[in-house]
Amino acid sequence: MAEVDDYLSDNLSDDLRDQSRRKVIYFAEEDEEVDERRFLDAEEVKGKLPQWIKEEETMKYIKFKFTKFINNFKGEGEMPIYSTRIKEMCIANKQSIEISYTHLKEALPTIAMWVGLEPSLILPELNAITYSIACKAYHSYKNIFPEVFIKIRDLPIIDYIRDLRHAHLGKLIR
Repeated sequence: MAEVDDYLSDNLSDDLRDQSRRKVIYFAEEDEEVDERRFLDAEEVKGKLPQWIKEEETMKYIKFKFTKFINNFKGEGEMPIYSTRIKEMCIANKQSIEISYTHLKEALPTIAMWVGLEPSLILPELNAITYSIACKAYHSYKNIFPEVFIKIRDLPIIDYIRDLRHAHLGKLIR
């Protein structure tokens, strides 16, 4: 934090410095704050990635960003893609939704990278987030299914079955 204060004092006016110190993400539901600067680059991970992802603030960040992505990501027609897909899923009594890795990488590059590196940690959280969005939109959906599943499609890498090794266990492959 001292490094940030030094940078701010050198490069910003007094008014802007005070504004920059404030936390930048506000959670409307929980009235909690998270400092987004800590999550901007996955290279800033302190320690091993699985422990970093399991931290409470990191999970809150993932929840906030992915909820925003689901509710606001627009395609070429300027219509929200994934909120429409959730609506269609609930109306058809289905339990899964496909998310394009390309869209995820475009909107949330760090989380997309984490999905590729640690899918066993990230996907259950994304499933829970999507389920809560579906239950908020359709209150009786929780009486139909206990959870929703995210399917990631359009992975940019193709792995051939003969090339799979022990290192690929627990990773996304196509």
